Amino acid sequence: MAKYANLKRQARAAAAARGHVLQKFPKVPAWAQEMGGMSTADCIICSAWVQVIAKPMPNEIGIGGSAISTNCRAS
Repeated sequence: MAKYANLKRQARAAAAARGHVLQKFPKVPAWAQEMGGMSTADCIICSAWVQVIAKPMPNEIGIGGSAISTNCRAS
């Protein structure tokens, strides 16, 4: 789960750089633990989201979402 925790830190930093304030990432559900961890968090200001996947499939990415790619409306 160390990789998952690191990805969450990176996602939070990338979203903050765009002005987002993310809610806490929820606890990893049991079914997602097989993937090393996976969850989403929303911006409390504009509802943009970020997703973190510790072991993405070949056609997925580890960190993604609108909070990573767009600025917060409040900025």
